[in-house]
Amino acid sequence: MTSIVSNIAYGSRSYLMPTTFVDKLKSTDPGLLHAHDDEYGGVIIDPECLPSSVFAFASMLSASIFNWKLNGKKGVWLKILTKQSDLIPVAIREGFNFHHAEPGYVMLTYWIPDEPSMLPDGPSHQIGIGGFVMNENREVLVVKEKQCPCQCRGIWKLPTGFINKSEEIFSGAVREVKEETGIDTTFLDVIAFRHVHRIAFEKSDLFFACMLKPVSFDISIDEKEIQAAKWMPLEEFTGQKFYQEDQMLRRVIDLCVATHDNKRYSGFTPHQLISKFDGKLSAYVSAPKFRCFDPSNSSSAMSRTRNFSASSLASANPTSAMRTSRSSTDFATEKDQPKIVPGVAGYVLEDVPHLTDYISDLSIYPNPLQDNPSYSVVKQYFVNVDDTVAQKVYFETDDVHACIVTCGGLCPGLNTVIREIICGLNHMYGVKQVLGIEGGYRGFYARNTIPLTPKVVNDIHKRGGTILGTSRGGHDTSKIVDSIQDRGINQVYIIGGDGTQRGAAAIYEEIKRRGLKVAVAGIPKTIDNDIPVIDKSFGFDTAVEEAQRAINAAHVEAESVENGVGVVKLMGRYSGFIAMYATLASRDVDCCLIPESPFYLEGEGGLFEFMERRLKENGHMVIVIAEGAGQELLSESMRSMDKQDASGNKLLQDVGLWISQKIRDHFASKQRMVMNLKYIDPTYMIRAIPSNASDNVYCTLLAHSAIHGAMAGYTGFTVGPVNGRHAYIPFYRVIETQNKVVITDRMWARLLSSTNQPSFLSAQEIKEGKRSGDSTATLLDGDNGGDSEVSTEAQAENEG
Repeated sequence: MTSIVSNIAYGSRSYLMPTTFVDKLKSTDPGLLHAHDDEYGGVIIDPECLPSSVFAFASMLSASIFNWKLNGKKGVWLKILTKQSDLIPVAIREGFNFHHAEPGYVMLTYWIPDEPSMLPDGPSHQIGIGGFVMNENREVLVVKEKQCPCQCRGIWKLPTGFINKSEEIFSGAVREVKEETGIDTTFLDVIAFRHVHRIAFEKSDLFFACMLKPVSFDISIDEKEIQAAKWMPLEEFTGQKFYQEDQMLRRVIDLCVATHDNKRYSGFTPHQLISKFDGKLSAYVSAPKFRCFDPSNSSSAMSRTRNFSASSLASANPTSAMRTSRSSTDFATEKDQPKIVPGVAGYVLEDVPHLTDYISDLSIYPNPLQDNPSYSVVKQYFVNVDDTVAQKVYFETDDVHACIVTCGGLCPGLNTVIREIICGLNHMYGVKQVLGIEGGYRGFYARNTIPLTPKVVNDIHKRGGTILGTSRGGHDTSKIVDSIQDRGINQVYIIGGDGTQRGAAAIYEEIKRRGLKVAVAGIPKTIDNDIPVIDKSFGFDTAVEEAQRAINAAHVEAESVENGVGVVKLMGRYSGFIAMYATLASRDVDCCLIPESPFYLEGEGGLFEFMERRLKENGHMVIVIAEGAGQELLSESMRSMDKQDASGNKLLQDVGLWISQKIRDHFASKQRMVMNLKYIDPTYMIRAIPSNASDNVYCTLLAHSAIHGAMAGYTGFTVGPVNGRHAYIPFYRVIETQNKVVITDRMWARLLSSTNQPSFLSAQEIKEGKRSGDSTATLLDGDNGGDSEVSTEAQAENEG
């Protein structure tokens, strides 16, 4: 170390001393106690440097407190070792209070400011654990303790005890069972916990009830604590008077049995994670049964081991509160009630239907993915930590008999989804029996089936349409389920839009009513992107990309002639997403008309006025109109709007032809302008093309999500990304409404800014807006020169 010297005056003499030593001398005044600052404005006294003399300690402590007050310090922590115990009275007289004691020392604290102390209280809880262990003969591992509260004397109870210092709950439960009974176990779940106050020495008590799996069965008791131990039949154990009279204990045992029997109750699962807060490996415990989940969740979990701590179950206070989910006795009355939990930012976590909701004692099988070389290195869970496909499946490979059906209109990507379901079942799970149902829903009872293998579907993703054929309508729930039952089908994959998903929901309910072990999974298909909840449907990206070709053609035609107008009709019966995104992507569109934004033709602020202005400025223009836009203006077709197709959709008139004719008539009769109008309807061209690269990848993810969910025993669900994460969603969530363009959000505002088209507010609304100086009317009218007075918070909300 470099020695830099400093001149120190001491009496009449001067010395040259290293600066580092000078700094230490300044910070360690011989009249003050050695201490260092903590992170909260306080000080921690070094116990190893305390003076041995009581008088010296008293003097230095008093001087130190005075010094700390001058320096604005707050809390003081004083640790006195056993060998220094004669210093304790001095500290107490100075105003210190006891905080806590451990073998070898006592901790005292002092709060300097003249205000209530902000120092944390001492340890307030003891933690106990109890282990529920049941073998394949439905016998529970129980003990009789030698020393226990009088009310528990003579009863058979679960092994219980306290966790040790620095011991995890899950490892403590395994240890306690081993110590008392000699039985080796692995940890499964924290089933429930009890929180009660003023128990031992006025402390609070946390007791965790744990589910463990036995891996040995020969009992060897701890004779110091345990009088006897044995495997007791479950009915005999729960029939004890003590348990019959204790409502809380009875509920805990019910939950343990429900978990053991796989009746849709599951406890808390530990995960070992490193927290950035303190950099230490921690046991994070979470409840896994909420299933609006990411099938490709990448969070790895530790082996399922758990524990408890507190006093024994037998000594639990029946009046104390225990937070539980539904017990096995609750299922009969509550199984039809979805469990919904609000999350952050408006998210909802919700139970997804499962075969175990209505079928008990389902067998569980090892997952073939564990032996699949492609997945041997993947540290991921496909559903969630507790119900992960990576741990268990509810279908044995050779017993799976799946079927696939496509319904409704065509859409890019149908063949890709079919291919990936078949290849995924075969390559990942070894499933060989997959049938294709021809011609939509009616194919279940009126058409032949097609055996599907990876070889049959190898290159179908390169072709548009669906190799299975499709149709609208034909849904007869009873006949469809009869066919499923007669053919021995136990996995049904249904690909279609909102009407198809509505039919899938009816099929699931009938299968559930009959108690069949059949998983029903939906893959949402709608080229219009009008299915709610999910971020988007497959085929949408391809449709937008292909729509560009039609718009580009219309633009070329329009700009090549005088007063050229190109009209392009795109899909969008109720939702204008394709028209909106194609317009934004093109930048050649002058006006976009969608069902969500009504428009009018004549008068101030109308479409014709805007067209006249744009043609005078540019000499040409392009209009994109969604098929469902302007239907209310087709007065002559109002009667036909009440008619429906086989799927229940309203029959629409061709708004493209209608508006093209209206434009021609207007400019010919009123303005005496020669129009060169070209009308392009690419609808069936777009529907029939194969999916692009982006949609191909997306279709693969959807297909694999459905497969993993069905194999895991989920049913009555559809798949899709929700806020960027692939999720399982109950059918009723995707059929209760439709996804539509919100014309008050920023995406529609971006389109208006791009096209500078009018808002199509009525003339009266425009006049009122001008009189009131309404800036909103100005913005919507296409004049985006000024900034809108929208708060940053509102903008962020709309942006999200």
